[in-house]
Amino acid sequence: MEDLSMKGAYVQSLPEPDMKSYVTVKQNPFRILAKPKYLKRLLALFFLIFFVYFMDYPFLVIPETWAKDVLGYSGSLLSQVVFLFGMAGIGAFLGSIILRPFIDRVDRRKMTILSVVVYTIGK
Repeated sequence: MEDLSMKGAYVQSLPEPDMKSYVTVKQNPFRILAKPKYLKRLLALFFLIFFVYFMDYPFLVIPETWAKDVLGYSGSLLSQVVFLFGMAGIGAFLGSIILRPFIDRVDRRKMTILSVVVYTIGK
């Protein structure tokens, strides 16, 4: 890593660190999030999570209501439908954890597009 830094800075050696003059700044650590660069990212992340939840909530609630009111399921059959849709939610969570190593090996943009396509087909 130091070799890469020296190449980028066009120097033969890095200066020795001066540990005696190191001072930490006493400020709120969340203050940096108010900077426009990070605030935009934070808002984009918030809206992404909000809309993913907004799309997932009907997926978790409506099928059970539909199975009860439209198909007329009740008792153990309705319980089984609720169980299967709950397992699908858990499977989506576990699948995202399992995909983590593959995302590092494959281009994130391609993996994101593939996951959206698979998610859409699964719906």
